[in-house]
Amino acid sequence: MKTIFHPFKKISWIDGYYLQLEAFQDAAQKQEHVFFFEHKNVITLGTSSKKEDIPNSLEIRQKKIKIFQTNRGGEATWHGEGQLVFYPVLNIKKRKIKAPELVKRILKSTQKALFRQGFSTVLDTENPGLYMNEKKVASFGMTIKKGVTLHGVSVNINNKKTGFNTIKPCGMSPEKMSTISKEGQKKGDIELISKEIQKALQEDF
Repeated sequence: MKTIFHPFKKISWIDGYYLQLEAFQDAAQKQEHVFFFEHKNVITLGTSSKKEDIPNSLEIRQKKIKIFQTNRGGEATWHGEGQLVFYPVLNIKKRKIKAPELVKRILKSTQKALFRQGFSTVLDTENPGLYMNEKKVASFGMTIKKGVTLHGVSVNINNKKTGFNTIKPCGMSPEKMSTISKEGQKKGDIELISKEIQKALQEDF
């Protein structure tokens, strides 16, 4: 199948989700899509989210931070400025790839791309994500419907940690979250990293 890689863009989470839904129908039939986004300030809840993951929901809404319940795997997380998210809408049924293999391959591609930019990470498939200095810098959350994937990976590049402070991100303490720029002690370029991830995905898939 042909895979279309869309260039990096800034877009709201809900608008990005609608683009994924349109791409879902396409991927089910003839061509796949991969999107690279930077979202506005938003909190999303996965299918494993619990009430205690957002203990200050009233405060969050008073700050005009939107909260969305989603059908992706995982728990609560935050998206916002300085964080790269990418969504591979892939037909793994036609590719004959099982879910555990998909998680590992996508994270390995992300790891390779970051390494090429000078950031060395550790991959964890039990608590899906990438880590630097035992801090989580990339998170994985997907759903698979009729053999096609939705949602994807968020990479903390230059974002402020305050976005995670009002929730339990991935069911963990906010202190567990960090960015590649802080842990790698050099600033990452969000658009350049998106292009590097695209290159790695093209090589690995």
